[in-house]
Amino acid sequence: MISVPGNYQALTPNRCYPAFYRRLLSLFAAFCGLLFTNVSTAQASETEYAIISDMASQSLLLDITLAPESVRLITVGDRGHILYSDDHGSNWHQAKVPTQQMLTAVYFPSSSTGYAVGHDALILKTIDAGDSWHIVYEDRDLEAPLLDIWFENETRGIAVGAFGTLLSTDDGGKSWTDHTYDLDNEDGFHHNAIAGDGEGNVYLVGESGLLFHSSNNGDDWNRLDSIYQGSLFGVSADKKRVIVYGLRGNVFLSTDKGDNWQPISSNLQETLFGSTIRDNGHAILVGNAGAIVKESQSEPWLATNRSNRQLLNALAENALGQLIAVGQGGIHRLDIYKLDSHLQN
Repeated sequence: MISVPGNYQALTPNRCYPAFYRRLLSLFAAFCGLLFTNVSTAQASETEYAIISDMASQSLLLDITLAPESVRLITVGDRGHILYSDDHGSNWHQAKVPTQQMLTAVYFPSSSTGYAVGHDALILKTIDAGDSWHIVYEDRDLEAPLLDIWFENETRGIAVGAFGTLLSTDDGGKSWTDHTYDLDNEDGFHHNAIAGDGEGNVYLVGESGLLFHSSNNGDDWNRLDSIYQGSLFGVSADKKRVIVYGLRGNVFLSTDKGDNWQPISSNLQETLFGSTIRDNGHAILVGNAGAIVKESQSEPWLATNRSNRQLLNALAENALGQLIAVGQGGIHRLDIYKLDSHLQN
């Protein structure tokens, strides 16, 4: 599915492995020890399902999405927890999930079909809008987590993760092809996040400023010139622009598909982990210490920290235009009117 032209150019001479990956902060360093720990070889028939818990909505959650053409929100996180809401985020139900591994990302290409990824190079799939899930890929010997997933449609998608891992499928997850060593990434920098703009352009960001662009939904990848030497943890794209962000509040914006980048000032130093581009076209970013950054026509972009300063890993806009964030302490509803007023002050 993927071929990569071009010669390799190293971003930095020194390789470092940060203690956290996408949306994981030093506050949760204890969890990072799980990333590369061998799991006991249980028999295939001894599937461990995520424990159903009344506290699941208050546990560490790492990603959230709104299923297309639906009101359903789906969030994933620690201990194999997957929760869904059909009332815009007011009430949540826990799905039946055949793993207790940490889940790091979720993506729904349609209202009924979705995919989630996590530790042990695990990929889950649902065909009933997230009520139940089954494993379509797992590689415990890889000893590296998958950190994000993106699908062009219900059957064709890409999963990315630590040490340059990149897997692709053309048949809805029945089979996966490993392209880890096909990309222009000989140092094996971590792939932290992937996103598409709906018009064939796909962007991949990672450790040490790693940045790739594909103009054909991931068939071919070109490595872009470095715009930042620190790790990039997230990317959002629409038809007009692409936004990447990461360590120390660094944000960069491109309106020409990654050929040129504009640094964006937010006056925040907190690492940013998640974002969404709202229906009105404005981007919202979240991160460490309850950081919230809102796109503005002027600089610096509007920014604040929530009073409880809890880590926010990701956010999504529900069908009513309200913002729902997830992270430390589980699910958080962000009052957009109070948020706008606070950001203006």
